[in-house]
Amino acid sequence: MSYVGVALPGVLGIPFILLTAYFYVCSSDKMYNWLLNHRLFGKLLNDFSKHKTVPLRFKLFVISQLWVSISVP
Repeated sequence: MSYVGVALPGVLGIPFILLTAYFYVCSSDKMYNWLLNHRLFGKLLNDFSKHKTVPLRFKLFVISQLWVSISVP
């Protein structure tokens, strides 16, 4: 499913990758527990599930990465 965004020009791949990851995590308890206990992703996912918000620092990081990837040919 995530290959749709890669194969079609003009369609971003990230939503398809996130959707694929969501369905994979829902189908695998091992993957779900791994993500919740992960060194980098665990705190962010736990905070999001409790407070339903994403920290401003992470939002700025993602936006800066987006602009870097757009500006590099």
